[in-house]
Amino acid sequence: MLLSRDESRMFVGDEFRDAVHVVDIESETVPRSVTRAGCHPGRLAETSDQTLVFVCTGSGTLVYADPDTGDVIDTVEVCANPRGLLLD
Repeated sequence: MLLSRDESRMFVGDEFRDAVHVVDIESETVPRSVTRAGCHPGRLAETSDQTLVFVCTGSGTLVYADPDTGDVIDTVEVCANPRGLLLD
């Protein structure tokens, strides 16, 4: 779980649904989710330009997504069993 930089949203990993849910804090709704089959989302981060980044422990990838649309921007293979995430 991660609070957005502007504190308006929470990003919640749901490994049972292979999704990261974007929760609007003010309205207490889930307007969208980013889903990736076989992902099992782990650690989450947000870049300085508000791109959502999360580790897929099931597929060994990083996913870059637009939290406003739920669209996947890019995926990067990192290793067979990723657990942590650090953005520089």
